[in-house]
Amino acid sequence: MDAATANDHALVQAALDAATDEIGDRVTSALHSGKALGELAVVVDRAFDGSLSIECVLRTEVARRLGKDARLGGSAQATLVAACKAAPHDELPIVLFVQTEGYLAVGIRRSQGALYTVH
Repeated sequence: MDAATANDHALVQAALDAATDEIGDRVTSALHSGKALGELAVVVDRAFDGSLSIECVLRTEVARRLGKDARLGGSAQATLVAACKAAPHDELPIVLFVQTEGYLAVGIRRSQGALYTVH
């Protein structure tokens, strides 16, 4: 892994770390409202100023949104959509966007329960 790729991974991981509690709250709320984990995905968007936007949405909605996101090239869109669709029903795909000076770092993580609770 080169230094630029390692830096992108670190940026994406830092955004995930900053959003973990809110992701858990949103996913738990969606599960309590009757949604199944296999239907859900999370989108975390960190702006250049460090502010976070976190949404828990249906996986089909993620695919629709990514297809319309002008910040992404076609291959990046296809890779992210495929990764969301490929996530097993017991995993939560988390798509992360981190706006840096001059470019957008993008990543996807999959969680198996550490970020949400079911009561």
